[in-house]
Amino acid sequence: MNRLFTGLQRAQLYIKSNGRCAMCGCLLNPAKWEADHIQPWSKGGPTTHRNGQALCKPCNQKKMVTHQFEQFIPESIKLRDWQIQFVSKFLDFAGTQATAESAERKAFLLSAFPGSGKTFAQLAAAKYLVATSLCEFFVVVVPSDKLRDDFIKNANLFGLCLYAGRNILKAAESEFYNGLVITYHQLSNPDVVKILKWQISTRHTFVSADEIHHLSSENSWGESFELAFQDAEVRLLTTGTPFRSDNARIPWCTYVRKSERIEELNLSGNHAYSYDYDRALTDGVVREVDFPTWSGRVQWRVSSPDGMTT
Repeated sequence: MNRLFTGLQRAQLYIKSNGRCAMCGCLLNPAKWEADHIQPWSKGGPTTHRNGQALCKPCNQKKMVTHQFEQFIPESIKLRDWQIQFVSKFLDFAGTQATAESAERKAFLLSAFPGSGKTFAQLAAAKYLVATSLCEFFVVVVPSDKLRDDFIKNANLFGLCLYAGRNILKAAESEFYNGLVITYHQLSNPDVVKILKWQISTRHTFVSADEIHHLSSENSWGESFELAFQDAEVRLLTTGTPFRSDNARIPWCTYVRKSERIEELNLSGNHAYSYDYDRALTDGVVREVDFPTWSGRVQWRVSSPDGMTT
């Protein structure tokens, strides 16, 4: 892979930026500006027009090799430390997946304690990928209509316009929407799966599956999910409860065998980020779980198979 942009690519980046620095907005000196990899070359970012931007020298030096995603987050939104850590790690991972073959792509797994801010974490990553044109479309899959409506409202805070209606073809054909939010139940409709599959084949797509314990490779939702999003370039799976009571496997997840009968989601390595209850409690993000003690006298009756009652 060549880390240097060609003369033609540099000219395209200058035109794309309208002669201004993509970070600070200053006018660029035509002879003294620098072509920068949005997704750092050292972290797997390709030397392509889509992954390039024009920067002034001070901004390029300041950027170094980190992801400057916070510049795209509205000032009214203050991300928590764990959310910043997650987005940085996820974007590193995403850079290695965007250029991989479809069959070789993997999914990033985010496990965060309920109430700690998974939605904002997903939207912060999506805002960066959409704003930098690394992904042209953002699809979120959620368990319920209520969560779908909530996701739309929160996306607006980030400046992302997501479609949540039943006619998803409208969002797929419109340049107005940055993406759409659907429920797992909608994936039971073969027409929806076909539209999603077509949409993803024509545009670079980031798909995020929320509360993935609702998915299973053994039910129709799991099969439809894999079929609809098999060509998605960037994949994120999130959950607050990283297990299923029936021990069924969740699509795109990797597992660690604990015993002959027990497997657990693999939450270690560069493909995952975990924010558990202990960390959330220490950071003051959630309240301590309290089980109150009750005292008193209790009476009950137990009937045995032979008809005797105690």
